[in-house]
Amino acid sequence: MCLAIVVKEVFPDGRVHLLMTWNLSMGGRDDINNYVGMGEALHWPNKVENGEIRIDSRTLYNGTHYYYVMAVPTESTPDIMQGRWMTDSHPQPVILHRERK
Repeated sequence: MCLAIVVKEVFPDGRVHLLMTWNLSMGGRDDINNYVGMGEALHWPNKVENGEIRIDSRTLYNGTHYYYVMAVPTESTPDIMQGRWMTDSHPQPVILHRERK
């Protein structure tokens, strides 16, 4: 599943308001190829704590729980977020770069 996440707002208590888009065209299923969804992820319990943001749908996708744990940008690296794309048993490294125009 490909997805794009935009952090729309971070509240003083650390809660995060996300905008998302996703494409479910993986796994060879012709019935959902290029099916795209977009919207706000208001039901996702996302929060910034201890310098990290956890982006978690709380649901299973094809039987697996996926989530992201990313370090928030810092003064020294304002355009980079590093972290992990996770399942409950297998982390994968992720590095996001903001492109400024």
